[in-house]
Amino acid sequence: FLARPVYRMKIPLESDTLYGYTFRPNATGTVESKCYRSEFTANSLGFHDSEPPQSTATELLLLGDSIIEAMQVPQSQTTAAYIRASTPVDVVALGHSSAGTFTAKQAYMKYRGDTPPKAVVLFFTLSDDFQDNSCDYGMRTWCGRYGHNGSIVVENNTGSTPTRHLRNAVLNNCLTCTALYVSMRNIDTYAWLLLPPEFGSLFEQRRKDARSLTRRAILDLRNSVQADGGRFLVVLVPRHLGKYDSSAAGLAKALRRSGVPVLDLQPTFSAYVKAHDLGSTGVSFRCDRHWNPIGHYLAAQQVLQRLAQDKVITLNSNTDPQAALQKKPTEILDTKDFTAIYKGGFYIAQQDDV
Repeated sequence: FLARPVYRMKIPLESDTLYGYTFRPNATGTVESKCYRSEFTANSLGFHDSEPPQSTATELLLLGDSIIEAMQVPQSQTTAAYIRASTPVDVVALGHSSAGTFTAKQAYMKYRGDTPPKAVVLFFTLSDDFQDNSCDYGMRTWCGRYGHNGSIVVENNTGSTPTRHLRNAVLNNCLTCTALYVSMRNIDTYAWLLLPPEFGSLFEQRRKDARSLTRRAILDLRNSVQADGGRFLVVLVPRHLGKYDSSAAGLAKALRRSGVPVLDLQPTFSAYVKAHDLGSTGVSFRCDRHWNPIGHYLAAQQVLQRLAQDKVITLNSNTDPQAALQKKPTEILDTKDFTAIYKGGFYIAQQDDV
């Protein structure tokens, strides 16, 4: 049980005014957890994605956190890669661990270029993006809080990067520390066990503020994309194991009421897991919430289907997302990788697979 790290990343980093840190451009590294190890290479921008087009403008931009960063799988099996293989449009993924919506907005403004993307897809992770958007839950790189007059104050905390590195170094090598950190990060859930009842209203207000800040941050990003003439889509990423979260329905309803297109991955994920008896592992790795290649594959097909349906992109002539969603797990993964992920083995994603 103690033989492998909870989570360990080895790759050269450098300071960055947007994220606090990025991977050193074109650097190689590894990420290892208790059930997988992945070798990967960063592109010239410091992201885990293929090299962005130099001569043409980005047509489809994917924004998100570690789900889109996808260091756990080869570049050929990320959501971005599966989308890129099925459409003639240029696709760029800007995924970065712990990046909430306020950070995604800054990324869009930095990387949109002279010719903005024709479409932007924001992958919103329900397990932590609400918290990542609120400064009241701790110092994120970019986060928001409400000022005295009800206006949103956006804060840039990239200066706290050294503290984050120290925190990660401790968490990556201490099981007890990790358990305590996760518990405290979600203290709202357990506050009634630890504190007198009068503190309940404080935590409830903090949750409400985080949800409200999130809605406003998404609308602000949508407005920026539309002002540049682009299309916008929000993709709701379920919690680990695809457990239903009422916050998904609430957020989707609020966004749709404001005219924001929303794609919820939950129904298709759940149906696929049940149909193929994938058990508690679902579409993730069993030791953490990050998607395994099947999760990335299913997400990509749903996004392709929605964007084509809305006439945002065209598909390759041999691409049929609906048919692709009917593939068996062993048609997406080879036998070795399926066994490693779903039969208690250890999954190894090598750079040679890219």
